[in-house]
Amino acid sequence: MQNNAKATKDNLERKYRSLMRWYPRDWRAQNEDGFIGALLDEVDDTIRFSGVPRLYFSIITGGLHQRLFPYEPVPRLNLVLLYLATFGCTLYISLVTFDPSHRVEGGIWPFSNAMALIGILMVGALSCALIQAGRAFRLLAVLAAVASVVLGVLASLNHWMGPSPGLAIGVAFFNLFAGLYSKKDLEKYKYYV
Repeated sequence: MQNNAKATKDNLERKYRSLMRWYPRDWRAQNEDGFIGALLDEVDDTIRFSGVPRLYFSIITGGLHQRLFPYEPVPRLNLVLLYLATFGCTLYISLVTFDPSHRVEGGIWPFSNAMALIGILMVGALSCALIQAGRAFRLLAVLAAVASVVLGVLASLNHWMGPSPGLAIGVAFFNLFAGLYSKKDLEKYKYYV
């Protein structure tokens, strides 16, 4: 019975170590042994425990969270640029979409204005910047920049209500500049929120 419990714990430890690959390498170097030890302490030696899918799912989502939303300060300049771009996008969406003189047929379902999709990405980037999730912030800001140019071209070709070429380039510039910074910039300028 004792050997069976030991084998079960060894199998669980192998499973937990394989699930730890979802976490970033630097996080694993600091926390993996303690995390696995805490998980194994939960297992009762007298009860055969094969693992719970809910626990595995929790470990995987925790690893994804550590990869996508690690604490990474966002420089003030980048945050200000993102505020300006988000404000301009919101102003454009509210003024153009709801202006009775603009009647354009078509759009990207369910949005009559293609700029709404870019606005969603920008609000997501701003939210990530405010919680200091720099990696997710940069990803969403660059995605918003690319979406701005792509949707601007599609809107002009298909006669949708969407960003004009000037607005698309402006939003793309602000988002690219806000989203593309390096850790070296953080150390050099010390622009922290």
